[in-house]
Amino acid sequence: MEPKSRGKPIIKRVLFLATLFIAFFPSIAFAASQEESYEYMNKILTIAVVIGGFLVITSIIASGIRLATAQSNPQNRTAGIIGLVFAFFGGYMVYKAIDIAGWLSGITGL
Repeated sequence: MEPKSRGKPIIKRVLFLATLFIAFFPSIAFAASQEESYEYMNKILTIAVVIGGFLVITSIIASGIRLATAQSNPQNRTAGIIGLVFAFFGGYMVYKAIDIAGWLSGITGL
């Protein structure tokens, strides 16, 4: 029995997402100037940060509740602590996305 190759489904997913991006945001995909593309990317980054921030806050609340209600169950306590760690890691990733976008706009001068 041959091992299943995972290369093709990943390529199909990337192409599918690129097609959706072009279909729903044609003005971004075919921007006339570099300033327009940065303007649209700034809007997309803002939306991503808002969604990411909401998910981080929701994860912190859910993990905190799980940790507070764990009582003497070590599995629930561990699940709550791990949830908090991953929530803070996600918040750091959202922060770094903003940082990297600012760094790139500083390099390009826009």
